[in-house]
Amino acid sequence: MRPFLTAIAAAALASGAWAQCVSFGGFYGCGNSTPFEIPTVMCAGSPTVGNAAFSVTTGVPCVSPAPILVIGPCPPAPVLIPGPFGNGGFCGPSMAPCMAAVGPTIFGVVVGAILTPPNIWSFALPIPNDPTLQGANVCIQEANLCPLFPSGQCIAVSPGISVTLL
Repeated sequence: MRPFLTAIAAAALASGAWAQCVSFGGFYGCGNSTPFEIPTVMCAGSPTVGNAAFSVTTGVPCVSPAPILVIGPCPPAPVLIPGPFGNGGFCGPSMAPCMAAVGPTIFGVVVGAILTPPNIWSFALPIPNDPTLQGANVCIQEANLCPLFPSGQCIAVSPGISVTLL
């Protein structure tokens, strides 16, 4: 029986099914319009225990002073957050809804560093070399301020990703 279970685990690892960064809940996120002004978020590197170089990158369609990543548990499903423009958000009417992909508690908030001005940001998330972290899962979502014309600012939010450590 043990060789059979080992073969299943090896197949899952070889396919990348266990240690992943995957979309959490499908396409959503909000900004000024769909899909062009909605932030993106993705892993840069493998979420492997001991990977000190692991990071997350985001594409922020507007000029933002300091985007943030919100990190926490994955809810059963993303939660709708209606804004002043309805389900489409806080920056103006959008076909994609604003959804929270982290919560209800938050483990941490990380401020980004500019990677490629003005729109690509990097968030260093070094993973300690601690075997007890294997299999841990978190959800990550990016939020940023965007200029709202003719004056003011609004909140843009990326879709979420689910990260499972190997």
